[in-house]
Amino acid sequence: MNGERVKILLIEDDSGDAFLIQEMLAGVTDAIFEQQWCRTLSSGIEYMSSGQPVDVILLDLTLPDSSGLATLHGIKNINDRIPVIILTGMSSEEIAYQAVSKGAQDFLVKGRFNSDSLSRSIRYSIQRQKLFSDLMDVSWHLQMSEMRFRDIFESNADGIVIVGPDEKILMANQSALELFGRTAEELAYVPFGHPLVPGQFSEIEILRPDSSSVFVEMRTTQTVFEGRQAFLATLRDISDRRLSEMKTRNLNAILNVMRKISRIMLSTRDLRVFLQSICNTFVETRGYGSAWIVRTGQYGEYLELFSAGSDADMENLVAYWLKARMPECAKQVLIHGGVEYLEESLPSCNADCPFNCRRSGMGTISARLEHAGNIYGFLKISIPEGFVMHEEEKELFGEMASSISYAIYSRDNEVGKQDQESRIRQMALIQDQQIDSSGVWLNVIDPHGGIMVWNKTAEIISGYMSDEVVGRSVVWDWLYPDAAEKDRIVGHIRRIIEEGKGFDSLETHIRTRNGDTRCIAWHLRNLSDEYGETVGAIMLGRDVTEHRQAEDDLRRTTQWLKKITMPGEADNQP
Repeated sequence: MNGERVKILLIEDDSGDAFLIQEMLAGVTDAIFEQQWCRTLSSGIEYMSSGQPVDVILLDLTLPDSSGLATLHGIKNINDRIPVIILTGMSSEEIAYQAVSKGAQDFLVKGRFNSDSLSRSIRYSIQRQKLFSDLMDVSWHLQMSEMRFRDIFESNADGIVIVGPDEKILMANQSALELFGRTAEELAYVPFGHPLVPGQFSEIEILRPDSSSVFVEMRTTQTVFEGRQAFLATLRDISDRRLSEMKTRNLNAILNVMRKISRIMLSTRDLRVFLQSICNTFVETRGYGSAWIVRTGQYGEYLELFSAGSDADMENLVAYWLKARMPECAKQVLIHGGVEYLEESLPSCNADCPFNCRRSGMGTISARLEHAGNIYGFLKISIPEGFVMHEEEKELFGEMASSISYAIYSRDNEVGKQDQESRIRQMALIQDQQIDSSGVWLNVIDPHGGIMVWNKTAEIISGYMSDEVVGRSVVWDWLYPDAAEKDRIVGHIRRIIEEGKGFDSLETHIRTRNGDTRCIAWHLRNLSDEYGETVGAIMLGRDVTEHRQAEDDLRRTTQWLKKITMPGEADNQP
C-alpha cells in the first residue's frame, strides 16, 4: 500500500484478541493503519453512522449483542460497500465460509495469521471490494467504460476470468494467465473446467501445461460482458497456505511417531521387542513404505536385523551381509554418520540390493545409531510414491535416531550393570557363607557408597537388619553419628574404589542400634570383576571390643602394681 493511510474499524469484544491485532497492524511498515476499536455491534454501527470514514472492517461474528451471520447482516445493512474481513476461531470456520458467500471479502482464523497475512488480507479485500463495487456498477448501471473496466481488470492482484454461458473462457487478466501458466491466446475460448455457481465460494486445483498445479480460492458472480450474460470468477492463489497446512499435518504425524517412540521407550524393557516396535511404528503410524534397524558391531559387522513394511526384504538383506556385501548406502551412513537422504540409488548400488531406491518408491532416508562414542548400527526407512517429506521431517528423523540410540545405550548399560551386580552378589554370597561361620562382619560396597551385602554377623553386631541397609548409604550416619569419624571411614572406602588401595587393622568405634559403642577392626580391599575393573569395596571387620577392654584392664592393673611398694624395698631405696 506504499505508505497509504487505511482506516480500520475493529469490532471485537475480546480485549486480548483486539490488542494482538492492534500490535500486528502496528508492525506493518508499508502502510499506516488508523484503528477504531468497538466491543459491540451496536457501538460499531454507531461509529459507522457518525460519518467517520472506514476503509475496511475487521469483524468478530460472536459479540455480546449479536452472533453469527446476523452480525454481518447488521454491518451490510448500514453500508455494503465497505469490505468486511471475518475474524473467527477454528471451531467456527464453517460459518466463516458462509459469511464469505454472503458478502464478506475474507476470513482469518484466530491464532493462524500474522502481521504479513493480515496486511495482505486487508489489501486484497479492499481491492476486491473495489473491484466488485465497480463491476456491480457496470452490471447494474452500464456506466463504466471499457477502458476503466480493463484497467481495474488487469491491475487486480487476484486472477480474474470472464466465462461465457457455454463455460468457455472469454477473457483473463495477467494474474489469471500466470495461475494457468498460459498466454492469452492459449487460454482464449478454452473450457474453464470448473463449476460456476454465482455467490459460491470454493477451492479448485488448476493444472498447468508443465504438469505442475496451483490451488486457488474461487468466487463467482454474474456480470454482463459485451452485451451478454457471463460469469466473472476471481481466483486467489492459496498454494502457500495449502503447503503450510500440509507441512503442519506431516509434522503432527511425525511428532505423533515421536510420542509413540517415547511411550515405547518407557514401557518396553526388552531391547529386541523395543527395536521391532519402533519399526512397526514408523510404518503403521507415519506411513513409510518400510523401516529397518540394522544392529552392527563397532567395526560394521552384522549382528541383528529388525524390519517392518511391505518392502522390508529381511532374507535378502541378511544374505547380503553374511556374504560380506554390505550395501554401499549402509557403508556411507556407518562411516560418515548424520542423516542421509537418497532420492536415487548410488551408481554402485546393485539392482538386487534390498535398499535399492528403485524398489522403494521415492527414495530412502538413513541415520547412524550412535551414542557416547558407541555405534550400534543404523536406521533406514523407504519413502513410498506420493509421500511428501519436508526438510523439517528430515531433521526430526535425526532426532528420533538419537532417541533410539540413547535407548539402546541405556538398555545395554542397564543389562551390564545388572550382570555386574549379580556377579558381585554371587561372589559376596560365597564369601558370606564362608565368613559367617567365623564370626567376621562382611560388607560389600558399591561405587556410590551404598551397601550391596550385609551379612549375619553385621546384623548381630550392629543390630541393623540386611533389608534395612542394602541398597542405601544412610547406615554410615547410624553407625558413625560423629561426622568426622564418618568422613574418615567413607574417605577410606572412596580411596579404595578410586585408587585400589587397601587398609589393614583400621579401627573405628561404631554406635549400635541399642546405643552401645563397639570397637571394630576393619580390613578393606577393592572388589574387581573378571576384567580387573574396580566395581566396589569389601570390608571385613572383627569386633575387638572385649579384647581392647581386656588390654585396657591389664594396662591399668600394671600401672597400679607399679605404684605398690613391697616391704623392705623402702629401706633399700637411697
